[in-house]
Amino acid sequence: MRPTLCIGLIFAIFACQNESKDQQSQVAEASADENLEGNSETPKPLPEPEEPVFTGITCDEQDIPSWEKTIKSVTKNRCERCHNSEFAWNGVILETYEQVLEHRDSVKERLEEDELTIDIGVLELNAYAIWFANDMPEKESDCPTE
Repeated sequence: MRPTLCIGLIFAIFACQNESKDQQSQVAEASADENLEGNSETPKPLPEPEEPVFTGITCDEQDIPSWEKTIKSVTKNRCERCHNSEFAWNGVILETYEQVLEHRDSVKERLEEDELTIDIGVLELNAYAIWFANDMPEKESDCPTE
């Protein structure tokens, strides 16, 4: 093949590609202009979802304890002896997730300061620490995902 023929073919291919890109740009601009001309209102932002969307990655898969799988049973075994609806030490009841949320600051402080009236294991303390650090997920589907 002759060099001028090769250069000519390369030029033709390059020109066609650029022409195709220019046409796509013009179509996109025309479409955008039509949308703006036909609609005098500014586009409204999409509403934020009220609850996080579950992506299929559970707390357990992320090594994050959830209330339903880990923290509930630890709380029942370690805290409810003194913090139940019949006794309520210092007026604090810790039988439900909502009750623990209500008293989360004092629960967290007592755990961190080791101000408990009952012995609690290192693994249990660690589970609470991780749970607090991850916004205290209630269900397996409540864990944050990246």
